[in-house]
Amino acid sequence: MAQESAQPNGQRAFLVLYRPGPNRGQSKRVWEQALGGHNDCLIDQFEKGARRFAGPSMDDCGGSIVVQIEDVRGATQVADSDPALISDVFVFVVHPWSLVDWEAALSQCNTAKEPVDS
Repeated sequence: MAQESAQPNGQRAFLVLYRPGPNRGQSKRVWEQALGGHNDCLIDQFEKGARRFAGPSMDDCGGSIVVQIEDVRGATQVADSDPALISDVFVFVVHPWSLVDWEAALSQCNTAKEPVDS
């Protein structure tokens, strides 16, 4: 069975889903929007260790980030600092998320399949 990966310093993972907000330019794709300092904010948070992954949805419905932080309040504060959210180009929702260490899970499966010497 897959196990949730250990989180450093008691931190947990959160999935932040971005969706089109009321100020999104309707005729523009996600990556064509006026996002202010959105990319700089993402880089800054990544350098601080709060954001692990981020990117737009290729079906133009928004994007997602994975935040590693102590609690949902902290994840919400990280998202609230994003200029694209402040300007309502996007709105967001935060979900607790389990990061699974699939390499460890595969290793456990392979170990369980090894024949026992008689």
